[in-house]
Amino acid sequence: VTGSTAGTRYYRVKTYNSQRTCLSNVESVLVWNVTVQDLGVLPVDAMSYATDVNDAGQAVGVSVHTSGAEHAFFWNGTALTALPQLNGNVSVATAINNAGVIVGCSYDATAGQIRAVRWTYSAPNWTIEDLGAADNGFAVAINDASPAVIVGTRFPPGGVSVAYQWVAGTGASDLTLGLPPTFSTQAFDVNDAGKIVGNFVNPVGVPFPFLYTSTGITYLGFP
Repeated sequence: VTGSTAGTRYYRVKTYNSQRTCLSNVESVLVWNVTVQDLGVLPVDAMSYATDVNDAGQAVGVSVHTSGAEHAFFWNGTALTALPQLNGNVSVATAINNAGVIVGCSYDATAGQIRAVRWTYSAPNWTIEDLGAADNGFAVAINDASPAVIVGTRFPPGGVSVAYQWVAGTGASDLTLGLPPTFSTQAFDVNDAGKIVGNFVNPVGVPFPFLYTSTGITYLGFP
Protein backbone atom coordinates (compact mmCIF):
# COMPACT_ATOMS: atom_id res chain seq x y z
CA VAL A 1 0.00 0.00 0.00
CA THR A 2 1.32 3.42 -0.87
CA GLY A 3 0.03 6.84 0.12
CA SER A 4 -1.82 7.89 3.24
CA THR A 5 -4.71 6.14 4.84
CA ALA A 6 -7.93 7.15 3.17
CA GLY A 7 -10.65 8.87 5.10
CA THR A 8 -12.76 11.92 5.72
CA ARG A 9 -12.27 14.21 8.67
CA TYR A 10 -15.12 16.40 9.93
CA TYR A 11 -14.99 19.12 12.51
CA ARG A 12 -17.50 21.66 13.75
CA VAL A 13 -16.73 24.98 15.39
CA LYS A 14 -19.41 26.75 17.40
CA THR A 15 -19.11 30.19 18.95
CA TYR A 16 -21.30 31.22 21.89
CA ASN A 17 -21.91 34.51 23.67
CA SER A 18 -22.16 34.86 27.45
CA GLN A 19 -25.83 33.80 27.33
CA ARG A 20 -24.82 30.56 25.55
CA THR A 21 -26.52 31.71 22.36
CA CYS A 22 -24.95 30.23 19.28
CA LEU A 23 -23.39 32.99 17.18
CA SER A 24 -21.85 30.87 14.44
CA ASN A 25 -21.77 27.28 13.30
CA VAL A 26 -18.95 26.40 10.91
CA GLU A 27 -18.33 22.99 9.44
CA SER A 28 -15.32 21.90 7.42
CA VAL A 29 -14.57 18.72 5.56
CA LEU A 30 -11.12 17.45 4.57
CA VAL A 31 -10.83 14.51 2.20
CA TRP A 32 -7.60 12.92 1.07
CA ASN A 33 -6.84 10.15 -1.37
CA VAL A 34 -5.01 6.85 -1.14
CA THR A 35 -3.29 4.72 -3.76
CA VAL A 36 -3.57 0.97 -3.29
CA GLN A 37 -0.98 -1.29 -4.86
CA ASP A 38 -1.31 -5.06 -5.22
CA LEU A 39 1.95 -6.57 -3.96
CA GLY A 40 1.17 -9.92 -5.56
CA VAL A 41 1.97 -13.42 -4.30
CA LEU A 42 4.93 -15.76 -4.45
CA PRO A 43 4.87 -18.30 -7.32
CA VAL A 44 2.01 -20.87 -7.13
CA ASP A 45 0.63 -19.19 -3.99
CA ALA A 46 -3.05 -18.34 -3.65
CA MET A 47 -3.11 -15.23 -1.45
CA SER A 48 -0.95 -12.89 0.58
CA TYR A 49 -1.12 -10.26 3.29
CA ALA A 50 1.24 -7.52 4.45
CA THR A 51 2.10 -7.05 8.11
CA ASP A 52 4.42 -4.02 8.29
CA VAL A 53 6.10 -1.25 6.27
CA ASN A 54 9.09 0.96 7.07
CA ASP A 55 9.80 4.60 6.22
CA ALA A 56 11.41 3.61 2.92
CA GLY A 57 8.22 1.90 1.79
CA GLN A 58 9.68 -1.60 2.11
CA ALA A 59 7.04 -4.08 3.23
CA VAL A 60 6.93 -7.53 4.76
CA GLY A 61 4.21 -10.08 5.09
CA VAL A 62 3.10 -13.59 4.28
CA SER A 63 2.30 -15.38 1.03
CA VAL A 64 0.01 -18.39 1.44
CA HIS A 65 0.39 -21.53 -0.68
CA THR A 66 -2.64 -23.38 -2.03
CA SER A 67 -1.88 -26.03 0.61
CA GLY A 68 -2.22 -23.41 3.33
CA ALA A 69 1.50 -23.24 4.11
CA GLU A 70 2.66 -19.68 4.90
CA HIS A 71 5.93 -18.17 3.63
CA ALA A 72 7.41 -14.86 4.81
CA PHE A 73 8.18 -12.31 2.10
CA PHE A 74 10.00 -9.01 1.62
CA TRP A 75 8.74 -6.41 -0.87
CA ASN A 76 11.28 -3.86 -2.10
CA GLY A 77 8.82 -1.58 -3.87
CA THR A 78 8.88 -3.60 -7.07
CA ALA A 79 8.77 -7.34 -6.42
CA LEU A 80 8.31 -9.94 -3.70
CA THR A 81 11.23 -11.98 -2.41
CA ALA A 82 10.71 -15.22 -0.51
CA LEU A 83 12.66 -15.07 2.74
CA PRO A 84 14.71 -18.12 3.77
CA GLN A 85 13.20 -20.50 6.30
CA LEU A 86 14.56 -22.78 8.98
CA ASN A 87 14.23 -26.52 8.46
CA GLY A 88 10.49 -26.36 7.75
CA ASN A 89 7.84 -25.00 5.40
CA VAL A 90 6.17 -22.28 7.48
CA SER A 91 7.39 -18.74 8.21
CA VAL A 92 5.81 -15.39 9.07
CA ALA A 93 7.37 -11.92 8.83
CA THR A 94 5.80 -9.56 11.36
CA ALA A 95 7.89 -6.36 11.37
CA ILE A 96 10.65 -4.47 9.55
CA ASN A 97 12.67 -1.53 10.85
CA ASN A 98 14.21 1.34 8.93
CA ALA A 99 17.50 -0.53 8.57
CA GLY A 100 15.64 -3.26 6.70
CA VAL A 101 15.99 -5.88 9.45
CA ILE A 102 12.96 -8.18 9.55
CA VAL A 103 11.62 -10.24 12.45
CA GLY A 104 9.02 -12.96 12.76
CA CYS A 105 9.01 -16.72 13.16
CA SER A 106 9.85 -19.87 11.23
CA TYR A 107 9.09 -23.53 11.80
CA ASP A 108 12.06 -25.79 12.54
CA ALA A 109 11.02 -29.35 11.69
CA THR A 110 14.14 -30.80 13.32
CA ALA A 111 13.34 -29.20 16.68
CA GLY A 112 9.59 -29.49 16.13
CA GLN A 113 9.17 -25.85 17.15
CA ILE A 114 8.10 -22.47 15.83
CA ARG A 115 11.17 -20.32 16.42
CA ALA A 116 11.53 -16.56 16.76
CA VAL A 117 13.85 -15.33 14.00
CA ARG A 118 15.28 -12.27 12.32
CA TRP A 119 16.30 -11.78 8.70
CA THR A 120 19.18 -9.55 7.58
CA TYR A 121 20.31 -8.71 4.06
CA SER A 122 23.85 -8.77 2.71
CA ALA A 123 23.87 -8.57 -1.07
CA PRO A 124 22.85 -10.68 -2.78
CA ASN A 125 21.28 -12.89 -0.10
CA TRP A 126 18.96 -12.80 2.88
CA THR A 127 20.11 -14.64 6.02
CA ILE A 128 17.82 -16.10 8.70
CA GLU A 129 18.90 -16.26 12.34
CA ASP A 130 17.23 -18.14 15.20
CA LEU A 131 17.04 -15.69 18.11
CA GLY A 132 17.66 -18.49 20.59
CA ALA A 133 14.71 -17.88 22.87
CA ALA A 134 13.75 -21.05 24.69
CA ASP A 135 10.67 -22.97 23.53
CA ASN A 136 8.21 -22.18 20.75
CA GLY A 137 7.78 -18.49 20.12
CA PHE A 138 7.75 -15.54 17.77
CA ALA A 139 9.13 -12.01 17.46
CA VAL A 140 6.59 -9.25 16.85
CA ALA A 141 8.46 -5.95 16.77
CA ILE A 142 11.88 -4.36 16.27
CA ASN A 143 12.93 -0.76 16.90
CA ASP A 144 15.44 1.54 15.19
CA ALA A 145 17.85 1.81 18.10
CA SER A 146 21.49 0.74 17.84
CA PRO A 147 21.66 -2.05 18.74
CA ALA A 148 18.07 -2.78 17.80
CA VAL A 149 15.75 -4.30 20.39
CA ILE A 150 13.43 -7.10 19.33
CA VAL A 151 10.47 -8.19 21.43
CA GLY A 152 8.30 -11.25 21.33
CA THR A 153 6.67 -14.04 23.25
CA ARG A 154 7.73 -17.62 23.97
CA PHE A 155 5.52 -20.53 24.95
CA PRO A 156 7.09 -22.95 27.42
CA PRO A 157 5.31 -26.23 28.28
CA GLY A 158 2.38 -25.72 30.60
CA GLY A 159 0.44 -23.10 28.64
CA VAL A 160 1.83 -19.92 30.26
CA SER A 161 3.37 -17.50 27.72
CA VAL A 162 6.42 -15.39 28.58
CA ALA A 163 7.32 -11.95 27.15
CA TYR A 164 10.98 -11.45 26.25
CA GLN A 165 13.40 -9.12 24.51
CA TRP A 166 16.42 -9.79 22.31
CA VAL A 167 19.41 -7.48 21.81
CA ALA A 168 22.40 -8.16 19.57
CA GLY A 169 25.42 -9.12 21.67
CA THR A 170 23.24 -9.92 24.65
CA GLY A 171 20.73 -12.42 23.31
CA ALA A 172 17.25 -13.24 24.55
CA SER A 173 16.07 -12.52 28.08
CA ASP A 174 12.66 -12.67 29.71
CA LEU A 175 11.13 -9.39 30.86
CA THR A 176 11.37 -9.10 34.64
CA LEU A 177 7.79 -8.23 35.50
CA GLY A 178 7.59 -9.44 39.10
CA LEU A 179 4.47 -11.50 38.47
CA PRO A 180 3.52 -14.94 39.80
CA PRO A 181 4.58 -17.78 37.47
CA THR A 182 0.92 -18.61 36.82
CA PHE A 183 0.46 -15.31 34.94
CA SER A 184 0.91 -15.28 31.14
CA THR A 185 2.77 -12.32 29.63
CA GLN A 186 3.07 -11.08 26.04
CA ALA A 187 5.13 -8.30 24.46
CA PHE A 188 3.54 -6.38 21.57
CA ASP A 189 5.79 -3.46 20.61
CA VAL A 190 8.97 -1.52 21.44
CA ASN A 191 9.91 2.08 20.69
CA ASP A 192 13.33 3.56 19.95
CA ALA A 193 13.85 4.37 23.65
CA GLY A 194 13.50 0.67 24.43
CA LYS A 195 10.13 1.01 26.14
CA ILE A 196 8.07 -2.14 25.68
CA VAL A 197 4.30 -2.52 25.84
CA GLY A 198 2.38 -5.72 26.31
CA ASN A 199 -0.06 -7.38 28.61
CA PHE A 200 -0.26 -9.99 31.30
CA VAL A 201 -3.16 -12.33 31.91
CA ASN A 202 -4.09 -13.63 35.34
CA PRO A 203 -5.10 -17.28 35.89
CA VAL A 204 -8.80 -16.52 35.36
CA GLY A 205 -8.14 -14.95 31.95
CA VAL A 206 -8.33 -11.22 32.71
CA PRO A 207 -5.75 -9.19 30.71
CA PHE A 208 -3.94 -6.09 32.00
CA PRO A 209 -1.66 -3.79 29.93
CA PHE A 210 1.85 -2.89 31.05
CA LEU A 211 4.74 -0.60 30.09
CA TYR A 212 8.21 -2.03 30.66
CA THR A 213 11.38 0.08 30.81
CA SER A 214 14.93 -0.40 32.05
CA THR A 215 13.87 1.09 35.38
CA GLY A 216 10.87 -1.14 35.98
CA ILE A 217 7.29 -1.90 35.04
CA THR A 218 4.21 0.29 35.08
CA TYR A 219 0.82 -1.36 35.18
CA LEU A 220 -1.36 0.79 32.96
CA GLY A 221 -4.77 -0.39 34.15
CA PHE A 222 -7.88 0.43 32.19
CA PRO A 223 -9.13 3.79 30.81
